[in-house]
Amino acid sequence: MIVIDTNVALEYRKIPIFFYKSELVFTEPVMKEIKEKAKENREGALLKLIEGVRIVRTREKVADNSIIEAAVSNNYKVATFDKILMDRLKKEGVCVITSRGELIRALDHSE
Repeated sequence: MIVIDTNVALEYRKIPIFFYKSELVFTEPVMKEIKEKAKENREGALLKLIEGVRIVRTREKVADNSIIEAAVSNNYKVATFDKILMDRLKKEGVCVITSRGELIRALDHSE
């Protein structure tokens, strides 16, 4: 499973990640961010694509903190383009996916 950060989900036109819904995980705070940004930008397609993606509940209510908690607790990889979050995840020993190509390769190999 791969936890997806908001900034990766918003690249849905460039990265066909939603073909791999069974391998994707969002935390509740990230899902809330995605829905807010999709509505602000009138991204109806994104709202449809996120339907059915697995949601992980965490104690943390801030998106980045929830991603770290979910990844550490469940031994998930994380896909993000956020350099600060990348550094925090690496300090926790979490496998971080930082590019489009790397993400697609990870998803292709997860099946």
